Amino acid sequence: MGCCFLRGGPPGLIPPPAAPRHPAPAPRGAGGGPPDAALPVELHGMIARDRCNVCGERTPGEPLGDRLPRCALCGGLRRPDVVLFGEQLDAASLASAQSMAARADLCLVIGTSAEVYPAAAIPWTTLHSGGHIIEVNTQPTSLTRAASTAVHGKAGEVLPALLE
Repeated sequence: MGCCFLRGGPPGLIPPPAAPRHPAPAPRGAGGGPPDAALPVELHGMIARDRCNVCGERTPGEPLGDRLPRCALCGGLRRPDVVLFGEQLDAASLASAQSMAARADLCLVIGTSAEVYPAAAIPWTTLHSGGHIIEVNTQPTSLTRAASTAVHGKAGEVLPALLE
């Protein structure tokens, strides 16, 4: 997960697909920026939502029953609305995340291997644009040496301590 603190505005959020459902994105850009910075940027999708393989309709996720879930609009098969390994990220979401990272003073990176690109490039965008990286992870990653601060431990323990 990444959180970018934008210059002169609220933080932007790039949640993991398994994160709890967040409120709808802001209608205007975050931090006074363009609409591409609406919050949150669901770079990897959202596990709590389904998507039709045929028409792309998104609906709240439902538990699997005896039958495969079908789209109410077209009858196509529904699947979790997440990007799986080998699938392409949504180009607009990736561009929005990169734009947000380029304007960020700080990119807080939590619990990632920082090895799967293109998402792994987002913190580097903040760094190369003059911002800083804070990494919270159980072990060192390729970001650790570049981070202004790297805290190694479980996010559930480290983050509450950082807020104190």
